Amino acid sequence: MAEIKMDKNEHEMCIKTMKPFDQSRKCWRLVGGVLVERTVGEVLPAIKENVENIDELLTKLDKMHDEKELEMVEFMKKYNIVVKGQVAPGQQDPNKSKKSVEGAEAEAAAPEASEAAADKEEAK
Repeated sequence: MAEIKMDKNEHEMCIKTMKPFDQSRKCWRLVGGVLVERTVGEVLPAIKENVENIDELLTKLDKMHDEKELEMVEFMKKYNIVVKGQVAPGQQDPNKSKKSVEGAEAEAAAPEASEAAADKEEAK
């Protein structure tokens, strides 16, 4: 999908660049790996149509992605599938509050340990 979005941005950049030009001005377009000579008046409508088609495609792909994601979560819930290191879908992590407290304690202790190591270095 990222590649398709990049293609859309490139098409939009071409439209923005070509708008101020005279419709009879010569331009070049890459069609199927072949560079073709056309006029701005011929190329600009085709590029605009391509942008519209790309928008439709992105909308459909986003919708399909969301549907598959929901389907996967439902499947994981149904068969109680849990990915290692993650919480099961629809459940909260019971250790989350413990981890945050332990993490804060570890962060508070870390500066003291580094100061002690620095003192040892200075003593040498």
